[in-house]
Amino acid sequence: MRFETRLALAGKSTYVRHDQIPRNLEVLWGSEGLQALAVVPVQHKGAVLGMLTLGSYGQTEIPRGRVLASR
Repeated sequence: MRFETRLALAGKSTYVRHDQIPRNLEVLWGSEGLQALAVVPVQHKGAVLGMLTLGSYGQTEIPRGRVLASR
């Protein structure tokens, strides 16, 4: 199961900087200069329906309050 999928199924929003991005994701995005990543689960009545994955090539972090409310 992919890193992002495991995070979304846990039901918690996750925000990571470049140095925290797992190596298996660096293969996908690291060579393109990804600086920050946010994984936000999309839920309805407690069930995870999907996830919103955001990446930034310009900012070193994605502010938690600037993404979608996860409730």
